[in-house]
Parts: sequence; structure tokens; C-alpha cells
Amino acid sequence: MAGQLRQDIVQKTREHGKKLRTSLTHTQLSLKTVFYIVLFSIFLLTPFFFGFTLIRTNVGTISTEKRVSRVDFQWVVPNKEEIYKTVETIHLPIFKQVPSNVWMSNVFDPIAELMENAVDLRDPVKLYDYAQKENIDITPDEAEKFTKYLISDIDQGVYSELINPARRAVKQWVYYNNVISDEQYQKAMAEGGSRAIEVIRGDYIPNGNRGEILTIGSENSPLSISETSSYLEKGLYDNLWVVRQTLRTILENLIQRRINQNPTLIYSEELTNQALANRKELALKQASFIGQGETIVQRNQPITSEIFKKLQAENNAFIAQRGNGFIIKNILSKFIPVFLICLFFYILVKDKYSNKVIFGCIIVFTITITITYLILMNGRSITLVPISFLAGCVAIGGKRALGMIATATYILFIISISYQQPAELLGLISSGCLFALLAPQERFRLGILKVSILSGIVGAMIFLCWYISDGIDISLPANFSELITFNFNNSVDMLLRRSGWIFTTSIFSFALILLSLHQIQRIFGASPNIILQDLQEHPLQNKLLLKAPSTYYHCSVAAALAEAGAGACDANPLLCRISCFYHDIGKLVKPEYFTENESGISRHDILTPSMSALIIISHVKDGVEMGRQNKLPPAIIDIIEQHHGTTLVSFFLRQAREEAEDPDEVDEQQFRYPGPKPQFPEAAIVMIADSVEAASRSLEGASSASIRALVHKIIMGKLQDRQFDECTLTLTDLAKIEDALVRVLQSMFHSRVKYDNNDAKKA
Repeated sequence: MAGQLRQDIVQKTREHGKKLRTSLTHTQLSLKTVFYIVLFSIFLLTPFFFGFTLIRTNVGTISTEKRVSRVDFQWVVPNKEEIYKTVETIHLPIFKQVPSNVWMSNVFDPIAELMENAVDLRDPVKLYDYAQKENIDITPDEAEKFTKYLISDIDQGVYSELINPARRAVKQWVYYNNVISDEQYQKAMAEGGSRAIEVIRGDYIPNGNRGEILTIGSENSPLSISETSSYLEKGLYDNLWVVRQTLRTILENLIQRRINQNPTLIYSEELTNQALANRKELALKQASFIGQGETIVQRNQPITSEIFKKLQAENNAFIAQRGNGFIIKNILSKFIPVFLICLFFYILVKDKYSNKVIFGCIIVFTITITITYLILMNGRSITLVPISFLAGCVAIGGKRALGMIATATYILFIISISYQQPAELLGLISSGCLFALLAPQERFRLGILKVSILSGIVGAMIFLCWYISDGIDISLPANFSELITFNFNNSVDMLLRRSGWIFTTSIFSFALILLSLHQIQRIFGASPNIILQDLQEHPLQNKLLLKAPSTYYHCSVAAALAEAGAGACDANPLLCRISCFYHDIGKLVKPEYFTENESGISRHDILTPSMSALIIISHVKDGVEMGRQNKLPPAIIDIIEQHHGTTLVSFFLRQAREEAEDPDEVDEQQFRYPGPKPQFPEAAIVMIADSVEAASRSLEGASSASIRALVHKIIMGKLQDRQFDECTLTLTDLAKIEDALVRVLQSMFHSRVKYDNNDAKKA
């Protein structure tokens, strides 16, 4: 019988292996699955359909190549206000020059008419009245002397040489030297002197070009009105030296008074503001324009925000120049590798993990991709992505291997949609894979923190080592004082900052995972070790200890057995241990009806076998309800429901058949647990540990051979009853579990050395 059973098991295993190899070799996917993968791939690339473009680098990176502009383009200058400030600093006030004919008409022509009237009138009083009427500033005494000496000069024939030389003197010595008001002159000198002004000749309006530049306080400085008197005196003397001094002085006074009211250069606020606006626009246009072939960034130069915006503008201009066809090709070229990556991931995990776990992976992957897009859209380094969050969530919710696969898939996705540098990708994948490898086995929050610190350090070190090998200039400070003040060059400063980001995001991922533990449990249907560890102390345990102490003891011993069995194969020891603490909580409803809690009298003596079996079987349903009411993790509730599978309550079945007139009429299904059978290894291990612990109570003075025989009999009985058909335990796993349980039972039944009475007293 045993030989036939073993042969059947071997044949079944071979058929299962052949089927598995065939499914891996000839993987067939339904059109519905392919359609879903296509939709998910399109969803991942959604930002590209709205004009989002990725460039070959980000802020906080170091350019590995010289980048030149492929097209002429304009970019939005980030420091526009600084450019405006610079223009305002060098911008000059604009003075409009009064045309010479206009100025001479305003200044000298009234004086010439006054001279002609003086000759005609020959009367000082009439001349004074005329001057007042024409708004010519002259005193009565000056009018009298002016008339007297002018007529005298006429009589001597000098008058014909007076007007024209005087006109030439005023034009040459005053107008051509440029005159500004005393107020403007003093304002310029109060600002430190040597202040330049811009002079616009005639009716010329500035359009961004500069006019004539004069510097106040220098050799080509315009004159203040106060300074014109000396120039006027000298000019009149040079041109009117034949005229007597008194007449020349009066003429000088008259002309000076007219000059005081009429500077040759007049400040124009309108022209100044107009020219300033034009020059700001021109400076901004020049600063924002980059021509084709112009260098944007040199090799090994750190990428600042300003350089990144230039690269982004150049990339957008290049794409716009190529047209919509190029955009479609660009999106299609990204879609194909993304689709293949998603397809590869699904084929790799579909036969090994449940749909719920795969769906949980998709959710966490989508969250991480969203964070990635937000970071890349702002031009930041991909080292800011909390990759350990993706790796940790998937590894804790699924398995360590799945976390590492998800991390590698994410890196492949980033490679397919962007131009990231190898150092960043190596740092991320090493940090994420190490976190996925170590985090799931940690039972305490401090342990996960240590893992996050370690993975952050490893990722940062790999990132730095790659850059060192790439020949980046990482010269250290020249002396100790520069070192303690962090006086590094730009490349070293950027590298340290980005390696710090890798470390910081690893710590940040630890915080996110702690906040998401219950969501991970809900989405993946998993039980993180931290939550399981917290369940070692729970009100249900105290209640079980008080109401059913023997059941509590049974659960504790079964927990030790299950933990050892899980540790021997690829299962979760902590989940098995904690599940054993709760697998029989349904017995709290009627604890006295179970053998371990009986106190000499059995309640089943007055019940029919079918009723007794119903009460025994109902502890599974009661346990599931209590687990849900107390919000136990789904995995523990599943183990409570599956730990008896569809096994028989054989004692009462045998009793029912003995009491029945026709044993064949007894319905066996009434004495079977409703199931389901164990769906995963941990549930099967708890089933074995529960049965082994209950059966081991009958052993007294057990030998190693009898213990092994008992354990082997129980495991083979479950296997023969096909209780392990729906989980992934193999014969090798069952053999390892058997050895582990035997070792634990042998240590439990190991007898102590006998002491005599005297030794006992001493002890």
C-alpha cells in the first residue's frame, strides 16, 4: 500500500513538472490579458500624450557630454529681474537737444530786435517800455546806457559789426558746448560725478540705439547755466573786442538772462522711459536667444536650474521643428519597450503569484511612476525617487524575489522612457534590491530602519564609485579649513548632494512603508512581519489563556512546531507562529467541548456523534468570525479557515458508524470540515503542526523512532487525503518539515538526568 502510494506521488510529481515546463515553454496569453497590458502601458505614458518631453539630464546631475543647440530657440530667462536691474544700472538719462535755429530764436533774436529798436527809438524810456512789453529782462539804467552807447557806436560806424559777431559768439561758445539746467547738473554731481547722459539730437526718437554720450564732470561735460557766463564773456570779447566794455557787459547780461531760461539740453522723462523699455526688451531678447551650434553645457559641468531650462527649451524647439510625425514616432518608440517590459513582468509572475498580489504590484508601481514623473517634470534628479518604497512594499506584500523583480522592472521602464545616467540607475537598483532582500524578514520597526540606512549607504557608495571610475573631477579641498567648511568644487558638491538624496530617500521610504503597512496588508492580502509581531500580545490571547488554558498551551506548542517547519522550507516562520496562536480561537465559544479543556467529564457523552462533530467543526467558522471582528490580518483569518482543510472528525465518525444499524448509511460529509483546503504553504504547515501537537500528547517516554513514525504518519495521512493539492508544497518541502518537527518534538520529550534526593535538595 505504501509502495503504491509512493509510486502514485512520484508519477503525479512528474506530470506536474512536465505541465509546468510546458506552460513556461509555450506561454499563452488571452487577448483580454494583452489588451489590459496595452492599456496599462498607454496609461504609464500618459504624460507624453500631453506634450511632456524628457531630456537627457536633470538638475543635480553632471553632464557626461558637451551639449550644443541643434536649432535656434528662445528660452524663458529665469533671472529676468536681474537683467532688468542691470539695464537700469547702465541706462542713461536722455536729454533732448533744442535745435540751434529754435534756440537762437529764443535766446538771441529778442536781443537783436531790442538793439534795432534802440537805434530807431533813441529814447531809453521807450526802449525800457518796449523791453517790458516783449518780456526782455533789462533795467532802466541798462536801457539808458544801452541806448547811449549804442547810438554812439553807430555814429562811429561800429554797429554793423555788432549783431553778427554776437550771434556767432553765442552759438559757438554756448550752444555748441551744451547747456543743462543747474538742477540737473547738481543732481548729477550729487551722485558722485562723472555721470553720463545721453543726448538725442533734434527730433530723433531712440529705438534701442544709443545717441551721443556726454559725461558730466569730464572734458566733454555739458555746461551748467551758471558756467555759461564765463564762456559767454570770453566769446563776446573775442568777437566784439572793438565794442566798448560797458556796451559789451550790458549785452552779456541780456544774453545771459535769456540763457538762464533756455538750456540747450532738456531732460525728457518720456524718452528716457521709452528707451529704457526698449533696451530691456532688447537685453531680454539677446539673453533668451541661443543660436544653432551654440554650446549650452560643457562636459562634466553640473546641471543647474538655468542650464536645465535651456536644455528643455532647446528640446521643445527641436521637436516642434521636426513636426507632429516626430512626436508620434517618439511616443511609439517609448510605447513598444514599455509594453514589452510589462508583458515580460506579467509572464514572469503570473504563475507564481496570485492576481491580488499582481494587482498590488501594479498599484505601488503606478504610485512610484507618478512620483517619478512629478520629479522629472520639475527637472530634478531621479535619485529623489523613493525606490525603496516600491521595493519594500512589493517585497513585504509579496515576496523578496517579487520586490527585486519590481525594482528591476522599474529601472527598465526608466531606461526606456528617458536618458538617465548609469550612476543614478545603479544606485537606485542596488538600494532597492537590497531593501527588498532584507526588509521582509525584519520583525521590528528598528530593524527596517537599519535596513533602510544600509541600503541607502550602499546605493550612495555605488553611485559615487561609478562617477569616480567615469573620470569626473572630484578634487578635494586643498586644506583642512576648506574641508570643515565644505568648500568643494561644483562637481564634488553635486555628487555629495545627489548621493545624499539616495540615502535620504531610502530613509523616507522607511517612513512611507511604516505609514502604509495596513494598506499593504489590505491591497496585497499579506501580513507584514511588523503587524504580526504586534499580534503576539492581543486581548484574544489573554481571553484564551483565561477561558481555555489548555487550548492556549496547545496553540503555543503548535506555534513552536509551525515556526520550525516554516523555517525549514520557503515559508514565513513568523506568520506560521502567530497564526498558530489564533488558529483555535473559535474554541472560546464552547471551550468545554474540546478534549484538552475537559475536567474529567465529557460533554459529548450526552450528545449524538453528529451533534458532537457539528460543535467541533463549528470552531473553525466561529474562529473566522472572531478574527474578522477583531480585525486580524487576512492571512491569519485564511489560516484559521484552512487549518483543518476538509479532514474528517474521525473519532465521531467511527462512533456514529458503531451506533448506526447500517454503517454505510452514515453520511461522511457531515463529519468533514467544510474547508477549503490549504491554499498556501503556511496554512498547510499550521495544519501539520496542529495535528502533530495534538497527537504527540499520547506519547509517553517516546523514542526518536516513535516520534518520527508519528510525524511521518500524520504527514502522509494528510497527503493521502489530498489536503495539500491546492498549495505549492513539494515532497522535498514535506521532508524538510518532517525533519524540523521531529527535532522540536525530540527536544520537548528529552528526559532530564535523574537526581537522587540529596542532589535534588541541593538543586
